[in-house]
Amino acid sequence: MDKRIKISVCGDEYVSGVIRDSLNTLPDFEVINSSEIAQSDIIYWVYGKGPSMKKYFLFWIKKDPIIINHWIGSDVLAEMNRAKKPGIARIKKFIEDCIFRWKMKTGGLITFAGAPWLVDELAKINLSAAYLPITTIDEHKLGTVENQPVKDIDFLSYIPFHRFNFYGGDKIIKLAYLLPVVLVETVQGIHPFLI
Repeated sequence: MDKRIKISVCGDEYVSGVIRDSLNTLPDFEVINSSEIAQSDIIYWVYGKGPSMKKYFLFWIKKDPIIINHWIGSDVLAEMNRAKKPGIARIKKFIEDCIFRWKMKTGGLITFAGAPWLVDELAKINLSAAYLPITTIDEHKLGTVENQPVKDIDFLSYIPFHRFNFYGGDKIIKLAYLLPVVLVETVQGIHPFLI
């Protein structure tokens, strides 16, 4: 008899694919299709508050299945903006927040955020989360910092100019001041940029 935990990974397709691939390597989990969400012991939801409360109301008012929410970026901004909406939207959000907190209080909801500042931003709208980064870096190819005698990259980032503030461009600039040479990618290519 197969006693593996059935887990459905849903939400943002790219990031949920990374989670799905990781869980597929673990013998205790059976990753099932998102279309089979009703058979899940655990629903791992990447991006936002999870499955629709309207469509999956019973999931939200019972302890099982356990829902894991993983906030990854712009979903936090969208939730912060939702908190500012007036009228009926605000009432709907209040009801959803009550259900969300109930599920968490009963032990049926776990929340993570992909960056420490996302944890802080969620706390500002009374949603608690633990920091759990998601990465696609293959540690076997990269190796550990301690084992590499010479590092050729200390820090690498890409931020589209039209989303500079949202993606923390100010933090990138602060880090750049700490490094002697920064490579800046422009339309013309990569150029060393001395600060």
